[in-house]
Amino acid sequence: MERLKIAVALLIAAAMLLSLTACGDKGPDVSGKYICVGESYGGEYSEPYSESWIDLKEGGKGTYFSGFEFNLKWKLDGENFTGTVTFLGMEETMEGTLKDGVMEVSYGDMKLRFLKEGAEAPQNGTAGSETTGGEGTAAPAGLNANATVAGSIADAFSGAVAGGASALKIGLPSTWYGWLYFEDVVGFNPGAEYLDGWGFIDTDNTGKPYFEVFRDGDSENPMLSMYMTIEDNGTCILPDIGNEDAWIFDTYLTPADAEQYQAFLVEDGTLISTFDYVSYTGEYSCTVTMCFREDGTAWDEENDLLPPRYDEYKATLEANNADSEPKPQPAAGGEYGKTTPDADGIVDFDTLKSGFAWLSNATSYEGGYQRPTYEEIAKQLGADGKKTHESSWEQDYHVYEWVTTGGDFLLLSFKVHEDGSETWNSSSWSNSLKD
Repeated sequence: MERLKIAVALLIAAAMLLSLTACGDKGPDVSGKYICVGESYGGEYSEPYSESWIDLKEGGKGTYFSGFEFNLKWKLDGENFTGTVTFLGMEETMEGTLKDGVMEVSYGDMKLRFLKEGAEAPQNGTAGSETTGGEGTAAPAGLNANATVAGSIADAFSGAVAGGASALKIGLPSTWYGWLYFEDVVGFNPGAEYLDGWGFIDTDNTGKPYFEVFRDGDSENPMLSMYMTIEDNGTCILPDIGNEDAWIFDTYLTPADAEQYQAFLVEDGTLISTFDYVSYTGEYSCTVTMCFREDGTAWDEENDLLPPRYDEYKATLEANNADSEPKPQPAAGGEYGKTTPDADGIVDFDTLKSGFAWLSNATSYEGGYQRPTYEEIAKQLGADGKKTHESSWEQDYHVYEWVTTGGDFLLLSFKVHEDGSETWNSSSWSNSLKD
């Protein structure tokens, strides 16, 4: 249980998913933006380690920023500011004072000082004291890249994850493996509180990027599906939600949902996101946290919160490593592939549908996370695939398409390994194949 607490605390540090929950009572108008100007770990305030601020809205709502923006609820009783930080069912008290434009709150062993925009900075003493603007003023002076962060739950485990060969950027296409955590579940059974999960990033037949998440036990129906873009130098998934083209479980997402469904790649290569689900009827709801690493990456078994079926995943990695051989020389033109140059990928509908059913079963959780080779899939479909999405071929991924004359399609991406073999990575298909 202690290891679980450590891993959860790490994720708080990695993603800074802080949500202050309380009720906003009536009182003086203290709304406005408060900039973090000091941090203390038992002594005097020093420069903040990184940018953060709180924007208080009327009615007890607001925004907290510490790397990313999150919703904020707050309560002020006289000068007493109180809140509760919650994450994965864990709670940590945050409390302090708000007086004369200065907010000072304690969290674990750390104290934070925020200054309202336009207010004067206090001396290194109590909030609200008169200031001269001279020595001892804890005003912003830029970020201190050499600052040592320690003290709170979040700080104590900063940087503890150290998995091998983690992704530095979100690839397109790419496959992600990890866990899903469900809390505050109302009205339905997600399968378990803590499940293995898979994330797939690829493009549809029009070339539009999408992101889908599957939970253990249901490999055919994505619990989350949405179009997206990759921003911030390859470290952030931004949802691109249109009209009824994105969903969570049984409910369509709207453009207004885009902000909370972002996913972030933190420095250790972990792709993480926390979002709320409320069904269109209002009967079902929960909060979901997902934590993925790129497929093929070993996790830090001493510090990471491991997926429930990680031992099976690890065994597959070790088997693949044992079978690896030196990469062959590429064919003329700098490419190699398993299709024939003139393959058009045309097959009849029944063959395409049966091949799709075979592939869905082979790659399902129930099927043992198999990764069929190109040759195995082409044999099921009775034809070589048509080479497509040529830009992906420059990233050790090959994409092939099988189609019918009526427009039905199965678009598959394959990971190219060092020995030249190509194994299934992700799929996109026409709806007719699932009817």
